[in-house]
Amino acid sequence: MNPVVIRGASREEILAAPPVLLGFHPRESVVLLLLDAGVVACCIRVDLDWFAHDFYPVASQLERAASQVPAAALVLIGYGADEDGVRLAMDELLAVVGHGRRTDEFLLRDGSFLCLCGDCEEAPFQFENTGLAAQAVYEGIRIEPDRDTAVAPVLLHHPVGDEEALRALEEVAVLPERRAMRLTRELAERPGPLTAHEALILGTLLGDEERQSALAQRLLGRSVGPEIGDRIWEHLAQARAVVPDHLVGDVLGLLALGSWTTGRGAAHSCCLEQLALIDPWNPFGLFAAQVHREATSPRTFRAGLRPR
Repeated sequence: MNPVVIRGASREEILAAPPVLLGFHPRESVVLLLLDAGVVACCIRVDLDWFAHDFYPVASQLERAASQVPAAALVLIGYGADEDGVRLAMDELLAVVGHGRRTDEFLLRDGSFLCLCGDCEEAPFQFENTGLAAQAVYEGIRIEPDRDTAVAPVLLHHPVGDEEALRALEEVAVLPERRAMRLTRELAERPGPLTAHEALILGTLLGDEERQSALAQRLLGRSVGPEIGDRIWEHLAQARAVVPDHLVGDVLGLLALGSWTTGRGAAHSCCLEQLALIDPWNPFGLFAAQVHREATSPRTFRAGLRPR
């Protein structure tokens, strides 16, 4: 969607921003927002116990993100019934990135929110009643009820049998290279869902490095709008579900890249977790891990500011 702008420091709009930006409603989490002149410049979600398990990689990413907008205000939103646990997770985050920044902290739970920076009383909050929720509906943004639902498409895997996989390989092998390249793009960008066979053919086509690179360049290109990006992501997820095991890494690397370019943060992280086990040296997975680690946004990348 267009950049999220918080007008007049509206608390309701601030609290509505994470589901719109993450694509799901956070639970048992802390979300960090960096507000630069009212624009949400960065949104990062961590588990409440992040500092006990992933302190150094998460702290490094947080510091990198904060350094890119040094004048931005910091907003922390905690989600969870255990107020002490939420406050502890927030304190650990503030120790990493809160130095010298104007900071607001909120606790969101059971249809209400509490401002933790003063003596405010708990007040009601309903995401559905906010302007950002209406904007998300208008722009066709799907917001899942939780992270598990958001990452489910990149975890599905019910591969076809050996005979069907062999037939798909034979079908692809006889195609002239130009036709194979055109078919890869056609299947990746076709409106509507693919059939199971079409998804298998797409995944098989992506076993070739040149076709992988062409689709990666398409995802990274400035001319690809949200609609095409979403189509490619959805069709890659379909292919990931049906390809045989030896092709999963090839598709998953592109799916990690597509998750990043389309703003699906949870799916991006989930793809990286899988690639670390399945195909740790996948080139597109390595690139997706780099932009994740360095908190580089697709907008920044396309503007020509490449991660170092």
